[in-house]
Amino acid sequence: MLFEMILMKFDSDELSRAGTFLGPFSLTLFTLLVVFICLSMFLSIINDNFRLAREKVIEDPEVFSYIVKKFLQWTGIRKRPEWEIQEEKDQQTRQKYLHTTDTLRLRTNQLVNQINRMYFNQRTTNV
Repeated sequence: MLFEMILMKFDSDELSRAGTFLGPFSLTLFTLLVVFICLSMFLSIINDNFRLAREKVIEDPEVFSYIVKKFLQWTGIRKRPEWEIQEEKDQQTRQKYLHTTDTLRLRTNQLVNQINRMYFNQRTTNV
């Protein structure tokens, strides 16, 4: 029943019938305690992660400057210059075509498989 109370899926009339004062009082007390405990756990997790992030910013200022630059671009406060946009497009194109040698083996295997299928299909239709 306590887990149902955390999820707010319970029958409040049943608690009122159990005790006119003690039922609602214990429900209110339990709800407040659970909310404060969950809230303090949530805040301690956030606080701990902020502390770790703050330490890493001091260790690696390039990451912090990159995040600030992207945030300013995302909000529209700072527009990206045309050369930077073109450089990013060039880098994406290079990454896409850089791995063509890796796909050559795959494409060759696909070609051989297709030739084998055509050859065996031709042999089975002629027999």
